[in-house]
Amino acid sequence: MLQVKLKYAWLAGNDAVHALDQSLFALLYAVHRNGSISKAAREAGFSYRHVWGLMGKWQTILGQPLVDMQRGRGARLTVFGERLLWAEQRVRARLSPQLESLAAELETELNQAFEVVRPSLRIHASHDLALAQLRDHLGLRTGTRLDLQFRGSLDALASLARGQCDLAGFHITENHAQAVLLHLSYRQWLKPKTQKLIHFVARQQGLMLPKGNPRGIRNLRELCTGTVRFVKRQSGSGPRWQV
Repeated sequence: MLQVKLKYAWLAGNDAVHALDQSLFALLYAVHRNGSISKAAREAGFSYRHVWGLMGKWQTILGQPLVDMQRGRGARLTVFGERLLWAEQRVRARLSPQLESLAAELETELNQAFEVVRPSLRIHASHDLALAQLRDHLGLRTGTRLDLQFRGSLDALASLARGQCDLAGFHITENHAQAVLLHLSYRQWLKPKTQKLIHFVARQQGLMLPKGNPRGIRNLRELCTGTVRFVKRQSGSGPRWQV
């Protein structure tokens, strides 16, 4: 069976001919976390000399310094280095679910074109690493095929209502006031007479903060001060309605 994996690439240089490899972003993150070139090199499994050569190469191509060395204070990323690392993390968070979903669609279509494919269970659900691992595990161990596409809660329910999937994963909440708001959004796609609700898994929401929580954020109320930059989930996702 044909397997499809999709990746994105960063292109740099005047003619956009240089592709930034993931080892650069791994090193930037290691420097950011450790505050030391030597520690970052050990963590990444590279020699100190190789790391400096890699940094020098990309600083020349990008036209901006990535690391600032300070006597007695180790190393830290420059403003540009911090922004580049932030951009990569944001791109990965946004694109990974979409690329995995598109790869699953293409994989199904291509395999149907040249072989008889066993019927698969079509699942549309919010992105979750556990679901991707379940798909791969079942495929290897039992031969069961999961046609898994990652979509927001509303999109998943709409697909189920249109007959485009067999199972739709979406979020509900134990908070009554928030549950009322979610129901108003979900009800157009819910068909109690023909659908069955299965409580699958519970999870606890939280905030992902920089190491050490430099702003000392303790609760959601402190996000409303006007001095904190907060990135919510995408439109149509269940957790977006619960924040």
